[in-house]
Amino acid sequence: VRQRNEFQFTFDKNLLALLYQGNAPFAGQSISLLPNINYLSRLDYHVSGVYSFRDMNFGGRKMKAAATLHRYIGISNVQTRTSDISLYTSPDGRYIDVTSDLDVHVAPGVDSAYLNNTEFNENTIRNFLLKGHGSGWGIDLGCSIEMNEKLNLHASLIDFGYINFNDESLNYTRSSSLRYDGVNIQGIVDPTVTSNFEADSLINFLELAESK
Repeated sequence: VRQRNEFQFTFDKNLLALLYQGNAPFAGQSISLLPNINYLSRLDYHVSGVYSFRDMNFGGRKMKAAATLHRYIGISNVQTRTSDISLYTSPDGRYIDVTSDLDVHVAPGVDSAYLNNTEFNENTIRNFLLKGHGSGWGIDLGCSIEMNEKLNLHASLIDFGYINFNDESLNYTRSSSLRYDGVNIQGIVDPTVTSNFEADSLINFLELAESK
């Protein structure tokens, strides 16, 4: 039995240049602002076996095959199905458009709704370790052939399987756009500053819709 954690993080290389140089060099272009994040934590109950083919004729070569059967218990998961927040600067620099298209699947960990209104004790932990937020199966397959004393050939299929998460999983989605066209300043001694941009627009832009 072992706990396995996998984390993947990718982002647009132009994001670093944007942070360092500003948006002026990217006038007339769209830049992705949001990284793509995937995370999976699971318990892996597994059993393995190896078999040597001694009674079969492979031209005098030795062949071994191995298989591992996995029983997966999903602890937590973050899957970014769509992750796109892009920034576009007009060629003349008069406005900036920000658009978002997000679709994130989340299966929370032990501090989630799974334990809400539940007494935290040894039985709670035991049930969670046996059930988690999902379960599934997987298999590893491999074989090796000893061609001669100096050459061995190996082939394998690793982590071929699935995990189905339960109803505690949540989806967060958002598709929206936002335009910022600067501010207007009138007067010198007692200037008046106006803008078409409102704080509520930013709040609405960042608000995610939650569903099961």
